[in-house]
Amino acid sequence: MHLDCKSAPERQALAFFHRPLDLNIYLLRKFIGYGKFEKLFPVKQADNYTPLCKCLGLAKPPKSLRRAYARTPFAVIAYRMMKDFGFKDVNIIQRSYELEQIGPINLEDVRLGAKNRLNVSGAADLYEAFQFYCGYLLSSGKKEKFIIHRLIDRNRGPWKNWEIDTIKMFYRYFDDISEDIRKCVMRDELTEQLHDELVEEIACIEEGREGEELIFYESELLAYENKINEFEIRLVHRTSELREIGGELHNCVASYKYEVVHHHSTIATVKSHDKYVACLEIKNDGIYQALGPCNSYLTGDVLLAVAYWAQLHNLQDKRGHLNVNLETVDTSAYTVEQLPHQKLLPEMNLEELLAVPEDMIHKGYYTYLRDRMLAVKTVNRLAPPPWMTFSDEREYLYYVLPWARHMIDAAFAGNVEAAAVLGEIYLRGRWITKDIPQGEKWLNLGGNVLGKLLTAEHKQRVALALGHRAEAIKWGLEAGRLRIQRIMERRAG
Repeated sequence: MHLDCKSAPERQALAFFHRPLDLNIYLLRKFIGYGKFEKLFPVKQADNYTPLCKCLGLAKPPKSLRRAYARTPFAVIAYRMMKDFGFKDVNIIQRSYELEQIGPINLEDVRLGAKNRLNVSGAADLYEAFQFYCGYLLSSGKKEKFIIHRLIDRNRGPWKNWEIDTIKMFYRYFDDISEDIRKCVMRDELTEQLHDELVEEIACIEEGREGEELIFYESELLAYENKINEFEIRLVHRTSELREIGGELHNCVASYKYEVVHHHSTIATVKSHDKYVACLEIKNDGIYQALGPCNSYLTGDVLLAVAYWAQLHNLQDKRGHLNVNLETVDTSAYTVEQLPHQKLLPEMNLEELLAVPEDMIHKGYYTYLRDRMLAVKTVNRLAPPPWMTFSDEREYLYYVLPWARHMIDAAFAGNVEAAAVLGEIYLRGRWITKDIPQGEKWLNLGGNVLGKLLTAEHKQRVALALGHRAEAIKWGLEAGRLRIQRIMERRAG
C-alpha cells in the first residue's frame, strides 16, 4: 500500500502497524526506497534516527535536528538539503525543519538515489539546478540570509513555472551564457524579463553550435497534427521554431533543442487564429507538459480542446496539466480534421522548392535548391542575344535565371549560402555561361564580408556558413541582446 493514497490519520495508523517503535521512520519509506528501507530499518529497531543520519551522510548533526525529527521525519531531509545547498549557519538551517517544501521542491517528492545523492521524483535535474543556484550565490559573496529569503521568506506566493525554468536554464547553460546574465541572477530577484533574456541567449547559443536542424517524424506522430474547432495542433519540424515559440509564449522551450533533435521529447504547439496559445511536451504515450503563456496552466476552451485531443490519441496526462473531466463536457460540437503534412525542404523537388514563399525560406534552402538543380539531367540554358546589354550583373542574372530572383537578391544582400550556390552555378556553366572569375568571387564572398556586414544577424549567418561556431555564438548573443533592447524600448514607449 502506498502512503500517498492515505489521509494523515490513516498514514499514522499504517505506520504504527508496520513500525510501532518509530512511526516517523515508516513515513520515509518512499524516500529511502522500499528495498533499502527493510534492510536498514527492521521492525524491532527502536533507534532509527542514528542509522538514518548515517545513511544520509550526516556526521554530528545538531541536537535540534533530533527534536525536530520527533515532530516530523521530513526535518532530516530538509537539513540534508540545506547542507547540500551550501548553508552552514545552523540558525538559518533550523528555519527549514517544519517546512513542507524548500524553494519549489516538495519534501515528499525527494528521493535518496545512488551514492546517497538526493533527487526529485519526476523532475529531471531540478535538485541539481537549485543546488547549483544556491552554491553560485554563496560563492559570489551573498549571505545565507539573502539566499534563504529567495528560497523561503518570499512574499510572491508559490513558485511559478517560469521561475523554475529560469534556474534550470541557468544551471544547464552556465558555461555559455554572458556575464551580464550571471550578474543579473546574482543581483536581482528572478523576473520574467530575466527569463526572456536567458531564453534568447540560449537560442543564440544553440544556433551557433549546430545551426538549424530539421526534425522528421514517423506517420504515427504526424497523426497528432490535428485541427479541433479553432485550435491547430502541430509538431515542431525545425529547431528554429523553438526559439519563436519560446519568444511568444515566454517559456524555455528553446533549450529543448537536443531533446527534440534526438527524439527524447516531441514538442507540439497549439495555435488559435494564427497565435500560439499553448506548448505541449510529449514522451512515448504521455503528455508531460501542457502549458500556456509564461508556463501558466491551461483554462477554458484551449484546455478542453487539448484534453479532448489527448483522449483521441490515448495520451495520458502525466503531470496533471489537463485536469478536466471530459465526461461532463459536451464534445459532440468538436470537429476534428487531420492537418496536411507540410513538406520539409529535403522532401521537396525542384518545382516545390522554387514555389516556397520568401518568408518561409530558412537556412539550408539554397543548398537543397542547388542539389535539385544538379539532379536535372537536361537543362535549357537561356542565353541573351548578342545585341542585348545589361546595366549590371544582377540585371543579367534576372534574365538568364528568371526563376531564381529571390536567390539572386539573397546573394546580393549578403546571404552566404545563396552566394555559394550562385558561385557554383557560374563555375559549372550548366544553367548560365561558365564564368570562373565570377564563380570564385561569389564562392569567396562569405570570407570577404564577415567584417563588413552591418547587422549582427548577418554576421552570425556568415559565421555559421563558414563553420566558425565561436564567432557565430558571439554574434548570435549580440543579435539577441539588441532584440531584447528593442523589445524593452517598445514596452517603455
